[in-house]
Amino acid sequence: MECYGNPMLPDERSDSVVIDIENKLSQIHRISAECFIFRIRDQVRKVNEKAYTPEVVAIGPYHHKNSCLQPMEGNKLQYLKLFLQKNKEFSVGRLVKAMRMMEGKARRCYEQPVDLSEDEFVEMMLLDSCFVVELFRRFHSKEEGDCNDPVFIMESIRSSIRRDMVLFENQLPFFVLQAYFDMTKIGDEPNVNLTHMALEFIGHVFPSPDCSPTFPPPLDYEANHLLGLLYNSLIPSIPEQKLKIGRTNIRELIDCSTELQEKGVKFKAANVSSLLNIRFENGVMEVPPLIIDNYTETVFQNLIAYERHCPDGNPRYVSDYIAVMDCLINSTEDVELLSKHGIVENWLSDDQAITNIFNRPADNFIAFGNDCIYAGLFNNVNEYCLRPGTQFKAQWDKWMANLLDNYFNSPWALISLLAATILLALTVAQTLTTEGMSRLCASSSLCFSYEQVIEMNSSDLFFLETQSEGTLVHNLFSIRLDNL
Repeated sequence: MECYGNPMLPDERSDSVVIDIENKLSQIHRISAECFIFRIRDQVRKVNEKAYTPEVVAIGPYHHKNSCLQPMEGNKLQYLKLFLQKNKEFSVGRLVKAMRMMEGKARRCYEQPVDLSEDEFVEMMLLDSCFVVELFRRFHSKEEGDCNDPVFIMESIRSSIRRDMVLFENQLPFFVLQAYFDMTKIGDEPNVNLTHMALEFIGHVFPSPDCSPTFPPPLDYEANHLLGLLYNSLIPSIPEQKLKIGRTNIRELIDCSTELQEKGVKFKAANVSSLLNIRFENGVMEVPPLIIDNYTETVFQNLIAYERHCPDGNPRYVSDYIAVMDCLINSTEDVELLSKHGIVENWLSDDQAITNIFNRPADNFIAFGNDCIYAGLFNNVNEYCLRPGTQFKAQWDKWMANLLDNYFNSPWALISLLAATILLALTVAQTLTTEGMSRLCASSSLCFSYEQVIEMNSSDLFFLETQSEGTLVHNLFSIRLDNL
């Protein structure tokens, strides 16, 4: 039997396998407990790579060397120059020193190794934080800045920057932004809050005044970065009782909006501040209105990516919201229905584009679980649709609606209906009178026309009294008296 002996062989240092493994071990990046800025996984990125890639500006190290984003680096320098010109008490050296003190802590916030030297990383932190904070300050004070500044000359550039600032990979630690803001705070803004200013700018990624993020967020909340701030700003206004419904199991998904309407469910635009606050009560589903533009899909997918990196057990608010909208929207007819009720406003090319937004994320990486925050809503909707008489009432309402739309859409239609009703009533009355006389005559051996009865005198009636039963004569006499 071969004996392997002592594993400490004299030549182990020269073993190529040992050398190779040791090199690989030395290159492993130890994930810190402070890490909260991650990379998008390849299987998620391939679904829609554009949704996770900056268009005009790199914030943080992950896209810092992207050549397509270099033009905005000049604008970052310009923002720093303008700040230093206005505030002579500050210097580049003072700002760099402050950033250098945070370099190690900031670097540990990133999941993957940052391919930047210490000096490069510090410079990136300073220019990016200066650009972000000074942009927020200008937007808050309505200061237009330099006439050559493309950010304030073109709304499209500003919208693209806003979109890039909420990308999952395109983030700076919020404590870096806060440190720069606190250090450069000037006398006329003692009560200005960075969190408030940040939400004031990035909140417009949802271009709807009623559904802009609620700010400020809870006082005990410390944002990790701008995307996390946006995410948490959507949550506070959901009532406590609404969150507890997630402990109910989902027995069955709900139908699309057109099918729900056929089953008696009515839709209404909810007047609430939170986009996620969907409610159902007494057969009415209230959904907060949402304007859908070119960046809506990108924002939702990055919010979902952030949500998937939250600790297990946390509610998946945005994922559940998208899944509900996926149920409600299966076709362009569903989009048309929701648009009619003010729930969806389409700023895209067509209704099919909206269908794609809500169907694509759900198909690729959203699945319902028993902890869905809308589980109770689903069950209540399905129970309502199965109630006896609900579908009949819905069909009756549909018939009445069609009647009103098709036959009562003008005053002349109502007048025509009234005239036809009166004519029909007169015709029926005349028919009943004629039939009554015919039956009266048929029951007797004597038959007279209506005109003949009117012309009879008393002697004629007396003669008839002696020739027939009194009932006939009495009836004829009554007819004559009524017409005298």
